[in-house]
Amino acid sequence: MPFSPLTRYRLKLVEIIERLRGLKDSVKADDIDAKFKAARDQAIRSLRDKSEIYEDGGNVIKLGPRHRFSVNTQELDLTILPRGEQLYLHLTGTDYQEPIESDELETAKRVIGRSRLNLNHLKSTGVNISPTL
Repeated sequence: MPFSPLTRYRLKLVEIIERLRGLKDSVKADDIDAKFKAARDQAIRSLRDKSEIYEDGGNVIKLGPRHRFSVNTQELDLTILPRGEQLYLHLTGTDYQEPIESDELETAKRVIGRSRLNLNHLKSTGVNISPTL
């Protein structure tokens, strides 16, 4: 029966450790053995932690017995949205919004507001501002 790559790797490490010990270099052999055991223990801890924290196939994070949070895997994008008279940073796919405090944007808002006002004025007077093809 063929061995898995991990088993072959472990067998190769055991072979190297035995060779080093045969060459009377037990310090290097012990160092390699300790590093491998530490890596294995870390992998086991990581898997255990992941299985304790995630449930429902990784779609829910569980924190304690009562708290569960959905995992959002959609791509996030940062946009700027107007809300009232203020511009906000908005992270798509979330409820996160933060007002933007910027003198440059305030100046741009005034210019944009004037352009919008002029377009609205033109529409109200019956001027057709639709693009033609």
